[in-house]
Amino acid sequence: MANNLSSILIIVNNIAPYGPELVNVLAAPEMSTCRFRFQKKYAPTIQNIDSLNNKYSTIILRDFITGRFMPIRSCEIINVMVVGDIIYIDVRLHKIAALSDGKLVESQLSELQSFVEHAIGDFVNPPNGDLMNLILFEDGSIHKRLSQWDETTNKMIPSKQVGFMYKGERECVQLTFQDGLPKDDAEVATVMNIRTGAMKTLSQKTGVNANSLTGTNDA
Repeated sequence: MANNLSSILIIVNNIAPYGPELVNVLAAPEMSTCRFRFQKKYAPTIQNIDSLNNKYSTIILRDFITGRFMPIRSCEIINVMVVGDIIYIDVRLHKIAALSDGKLVESQLSELQSFVEHAIGDFVNPPNGDLMNLILFEDGSIHKRLSQWDETTNKMIPSKQVGFMYKGERECVQLTFQDGLPKDDAEVATVMNIRTGAMKTLSQKTGVNANSLTGTNDA
């Protein structure tokens, strides 16, 4: 069970390929799982990566051009893994952020901006530039405040279909989204190189070939 005394901010820039992946994060039903990945340099205040496990978290979208923040949804970190210079974070998705219509939404986003800027501390949040603190602890203020926004009237999408569209409750399908680009050969090679200590490896075909095992040659 997650520890709610403190929570984690996971900040994602709206730049390819990361920004578009948030569409999947928003579309997935509650209790689905997804994975984020960051270079270690973007978590400079995290001394112990394992300390991220079993923490509630808030996924935040950062506008790379303006440096403004927008809440996406809450989640729970269920697994953290480090491979080389990359931190992989598996999360279980919870509520989508509740935002109001009209002028009130500007007040909500201004409040969130202040909370996040306080949490990132002395790190500069430059417009059209990198924020170097994208995974960080916060004291729970952001997670608690977002949960207090009125989810019954101020939600980005309805929790269920209504009226003639409503066909009764349906069991959620478990969806899992993997990070990264499809068939990322460079990343696969890097992971294999780290796991094997740069030792040469055999392909599956070569490994089961009788000639390769016995050293004989039919030629």
